[in-house]
Amino acid sequence: MASNACKLLCLVLSLAFVTQGYAFIWRDCKPNDLIVTQSKTGKLVQNKPEWEVKVTNPCKCQFLHVKLSCAGFSSVTPISSSVLIHVNDNCYLGGAGMVMPHLDVVFNYVWDTSFDFKENGTKFSTDIIMPQNISRKKLHQNQTMASPDACKVLCLVLLFAFVIQGYGDCGLNYLSVKQSKTGKLVQNKPEWEVRVTNPCKCKFQYVKLSCAGFQSVTPVPTSALSKSGDQCLLDAGKLIFPHVDFVFKYVWDTSFDLKVVDGVIVCS
Repeated sequence: MASNACKLLCLVLSLAFVTQGYAFIWRDCKPNDLIVTQSKTGKLVQNKPEWEVKVTNPCKCQFLHVKLSCAGFSSVTPISSSVLIHVNDNCYLGGAGMVMPHLDVVFNYVWDTSFDFKENGTKFSTDIIMPQNISRKKLHQNQTMASPDACKVLCLVLLFAFVIQGYGDCGLNYLSVKQSKTGKLVQNKPEWEVRVTNPCKCKFQYVKLSCAGFQSVTPVPTSALSKSGDQCLLDAGKLIFPHVDFVFKYVWDTSFDLKVVDGVIVCS
């Protein structure tokens, strides 16, 4: 009886961990559930009204790569690319960032009339999001906290299996950034190829590189590299998958010191 009770307890704990908050995700969470509202703030810039756009996530799941239709979008005042990236007729919210459950993302723009912002191809995620600074020491301590009782040990191992699967050897410092000359010259300046490689089993998201003073004779698309201050958001914050390279090019006299400084590890 004790053995059966132990197995049942482990099963319940496992299911609770995996499905908590997502029991009805397929039924209750859809990209078009995102609510986009606009209103005038009452402020005028160059005799044009300022508009506040609020994107609300009413669901239990987080949304990734939030994309809004924004044909013809313009603003008298510039909008930071860390807030909104305009590519053709679409705008990526927060650099294709994450909208967490029951939270609003807000940005302002200035124009004569409001634009027709609508959800246009967003994804939702049930991935387990883990910050990159979790130490292996802490994980090890947690793993050894269980009592010697076999049932408790089994349940603890089962729970941690979901959390640390594929994560053990993944950290931001594992992302490899390599640069090399392509051999091509533009206005007598060399073209450089930057290759960011993910050798881990986990995915990386919202990867930012240090890029103080970064310039290029030829423009680098903001969808590939979006500069804000001394940091550059890579690939509009999209996922970098295991064992996949992300490549972009720029043209300048010398190479810039591009290093990974921030990002989120996603293990599922």
